[in-house]
Amino acid sequence: RFRNVTGVQTCALPISQGRVEASAAWFDIHRTNVLTQVGGGVTTQLGAERSRGTEFDLRVQVTRGLQAIAGYAYTDAKITADAVALNVGSRIMNVPVHGANVWGRYDLRGGALRGLGLGLGVIYRGDRAGSTPLATAPALRLPAYTRADAGIYFARGAYDLTLQAINLTDRTYYDSAQSAISIQPGTPRQIVLSLRRAF
Repeated sequence: RFRNVTGVQTCALPISQGRVEASAAWFDIHRTNVLTQVGGGVTTQLGAERSRGTEFDLRVQVTRGLQAIAGYAYTDAKITADAVALNVGSRIMNVPVHGANVWGRYDLRGGALRGLGLGLGVIYRGDRAGSTPLATAPALRLPAYTRADAGIYFARGAYDLTLQAINLTDRTYYDSAQSAISIQPGTPRQIVLSLRRAF
């Protein structure tokens, strides 16, 4: 394998049958000369990583106006080489082993409210490593979280109006980390209104 080149093996299987579309994929990714923290904000290209796992996606047209989308990913991501021997075999930071999402949307197809759509989705992320292990302490673990999002959509002619609510329940969660003392909290409840016009 050449240096600084990512080795990727994937296998995807799409399935489509009427109102149901599904896909499954397997992947095995190897990266070499990964940037590794050596302290004081300095990095060096010494590490190697391996990520392997599976992904599944399912899309179902339940009725004429109702569709459901679901997905699941299993990822085994580990450090395979590092200047610090303690890091070898530990989990790659910010990569959950399990991740899933479910989304449903209903669109009105007739009447005065034709073009109105309602959506609700749930995202799940399993626990993640927030740091690499130390000789005196294990790696920081960011806890798993579940987040709900919702949306109202209205499309008429060339205009598309969207009102989105991200983190609908205003749950406190931790999205990622750069180290045990540098942790990024998740987005608090956020309401976003957007208008688009097609030309």
